Amino acid sequence: MARFLPQALSDALSRPSRTIREFQDVREEVDATLGEVKHTMGDVAQTLAEVDKLMTDVGRTLQNVDTTLTGIGRTLSSVLGNVDTTLTESSATLSDVKKLLSRLDEEREVLRKVPELTAKFGELDAIAKEVREIHSAVLNQQQNQEDGC
Repeated sequence: MARFLPQALSDALSRPSRTIREFQDVREEVDATLGEVKHTMGDVAQTLAEVDKLMTDVGRTLQNVDTTLTGIGRTLSSVLGNVDTTLTESSATLSDVKKLLSRLDEEREVLRKVPELTAKFGELDAIAKEVREIHSAVLNQQQNQEDGC
């Protein structure tokens, strides 16, 4: 029957069915998009629940930090009270240390002179050896003179 209808009439009759199919396609796309939106909203709700839990945990942690800092403040106050006494004792100790360092410097100066003194002792030892040899030679000469007389 469609063969006998003019082309324009055939096109006009097929347009409503195409439009209906296009509307159905659009509706399927809208339904798919709505499904994705619902899924995304579910993800957002889950993320918000996790954020809420994290905020609760952060609140507890901040309370613990506050308690800890308060304890640290008390401890520091106590320690600083003892620091004054310790500083006074340390001052006396530092004075003793300065005296010891002064003595150490004097001893170092003596130790620096040791190589020089060792060299002088070596020279004196060599001189003493020569003196002994001369003395021995003089004694031998005297002995020989006495024996020869």
